[in-house]
Amino acid sequence: MKTLALTFILIGLVIILSVFWGYSLTFWKTLEFILGFILIISGINPKQKVELTKNKKKLVLEGKEAEEVIDDILDSQRGLFFKFLKKTHKNFRFKTFIFGLISGITLILDSLNIIDTNLNFWEVLLVILGSWLIASGISTIFFRGK
Repeated sequence: MKTLALTFILIGLVIILSVFWGYSLTFWKTLEFILGFILIISGINPKQKVELTKNKKKLVLEGKEAEEVIDDILDSQRGLFFKFLKKTHKNFRFKTFIFGLISGITLILDSLNIIDTNLNFWEVLLVILGSWLIASGISTIFFRGK
């Protein structure tokens, strides 16, 4: 809830400052700024949630407890798909952090015209895909032996 409030405050400040500085803030630039901010916030604070239901009783686990449950579930599974999930889940937090920072900062810098590019929709998707690939590669290099 506080994240949403901070997002509104930040977007409002950017809109007001754009009026005073004469910066033309288009719909696309605003959307790009919001997406960049959301990616940074989700990269800093990734949330995992597991809901278990048995006999109409519901158990909700979040954070580290959810990660441990996911690891336990994946350890007992066999098959190529679950082997892939085990490898990608092991370094989830680090990968999400790197992905959020790279893509979010790039989109915010572009929306404020700090870097001299005008990214269109497909280029934004390519930035997001590229940052995911970079984060995946970095996390694999750092966590390969663990």
